[in-house]
Amino acid sequence: FFMKNRNLICSHLILFVFILINHVSAQVPVRDEPHHKVVLENSYVRLLNVRILPHDTTLVHIHAAASVMVFLSKSKIGSQIVGAHQLLQM
Repeated sequence: FFMKNRNLICSHLILFVFILINHVSAQVPVRDEPHHKVVLENSYVRLLNVRILPHDTTLVHIHAAASVMVFLSKSKIGSQIVGAHQLLQM
């Protein structure tokens, strides 16, 4: 009886950890992030218009290619790499 319950508890624990890891690490492609709008895209460049209201944040997203960001704002902007503990402020 104890062995049966132990196996059941272990299997539920493994399932919970698997679901938690997948939820935490889920990243959407940048084109699917609601604040990012593709303005121009061809085989050489992709130009995004990003508008984020004060005190708002974006979904965790991934840029599949190397990126250059130009900020046209007087606002303070923060960026964080998933898994990093430090917030980059610009």
